[in-house]
Amino acid sequence: MVSVKEIASFKNFGKCLEISNGRLVLYVTIDIGPRIIYCSLDGSPNLMLEDVERKNQKDVSSLFGPDKYWYIYGGHRLWFSPEEYPKTYYPDNEKVVYTLTETGCVLNPPTQLVTGLKYTITISVHPEEPVVTINHVTTNTTSEEVTGASWALTAMRSGGTTIVPQTTTDTVLLPNRSIVFWPYTDINDYRLKLGNKYVVIKQDPANSHPIKLGFTNTEGKVVYVNGSVACSVSYGTSYEDGSEYPDYGSSCEVYECDYFTEVETLSPLKVLPEGASISHTEKWKFASGVNLDSTDDETLDELFKLV
Repeated sequence: MVSVKEIASFKNFGKCLEISNGRLVLYVTIDIGPRIIYCSLDGSPNLMLEDVERKNQKDVSSLFGPDKYWYIYGGHRLWFSPEEYPKTYYPDNEKVVYTLTETGCVLNPPTQLVTGLKYTITISVHPEEPVVTINHVTTNTTSEEVTGASWALTAMRSGGTTIVPQTTTDTVLLPNRSIVFWPYTDINDYRLKLGNKYVVIKQDPANSHPIKLGFTNTEGKVVYVNGSVACSVSYGTSYEDGSEYPDYGSSCEVYECDYFTEVETLSPLKVLPEGASISHTEKWKFASGVNLDSTDDETLDELFKLV
């Protein structure tokens, strides 16, 4: 059975909705954002980044008006790709309208000024299992066509490891995968392990140099491990339909710096006339008691079966 209730505050993030099935507990901000700012399995430490100090912020006054700042806050959010500063960094610091459901909630933050984008996020927790389904809908409310993709980003706390499966389809004489490197990414970075079956990226709190990669990822699944808790993010892909994705064909991306990891998934690009929407769904599955003392293929094969 799922319990959904409003709580007065969580740290300095304001009012939140608490969604729990007894094993899995989520806090969702409603005074700001929204963000899934807290996620705990079986009493584990929060998997999400909590930017209490507001270390990650952007001045977006040039586009959105005087004294407007975007804050990462932490946790899970919805954006629109391709990334463009300051347009992408909408200062989502207003109250969120929400509706409770039997298994979670529907979140309706205000329509964005200037961009005219309207986000709707539906969160549903399984009644018994540690599984969450999150549907993200981006709607164009302007009279002009907009081209882009729904972009779901989850900022995780430091110390974790992210594993992305390599595409293994035999395409004979044609290429079967791509890995995209951002300009600041060092291919020889010790945090990065490029294997034939998996790409492994380990976060190091002592290393402030950022690293970001994008992946074809036809499997539509990424796994993140921190401590003894593993979380898979499954999102499906449309490569077989010939869909085009942002950032040279990336359906998922991973970003790391010294104090968080960001697991990002993207929908295919779509042209949105006035009133049109694009939908993107993630399914999170969790497991506790995980021991990731090795990142060899056999260990990672078992991990991907678990979550």
